[in-house]
Amino acid sequence: TPPFDPVTLPNGDIVARGTQDMKSVCAQYVLAVKNLKRSGFTPRRTIHMTFVPDEEVLGSEGMGLFVDNGHLDKLKVGVALDEGIANPTPGYTVFYGERATWWVKVRAKGPTGHASRFIKNTAVEKLVRTIAKFLDYRKEQSDLLDQ
Repeated sequence: TPPFDPVTLPNGDIVARGTQDMKSVCAQYVLAVKNLKRSGFTPRRTIHMTFVPDEEVLGSEGMGLFVDNGHLDKLKVGVALDEGIANPTPGYTVFYGERATWWVKVRAKGPTGHASRFIKNTAVEKLVRTIAKFLDYRKEQSDLLDQ
């Protein structure tokens, strides 16, 4: 097969060469939907599956384009599962969040002046308090992981 050109085999398998993060979880999702369909299950809503690139680097060429072009809004999503973790057991652990990059922009305003004066409630003081709250939350989450 030429690189990156998928071929469908007579039995329906798709063979291709390329790369994909979390192949095992992708396969689990596809197999789960296939098994639901085979069992005769009829969902109350349409099940959509999206497989997009570059989620590790902000997703601007993958999910970002999908969202920005209005495709996500058209799906009327009720629940979304991220890539998750591979699980060899019949159960599936669902996490409410991830330990991942959290991009935030914080702006702080406050009085300015000469260093010879003791100026209260400066922008830097506000930033320090905000960062302390972020770190407190991180510590809470770390403690939960250690339990």
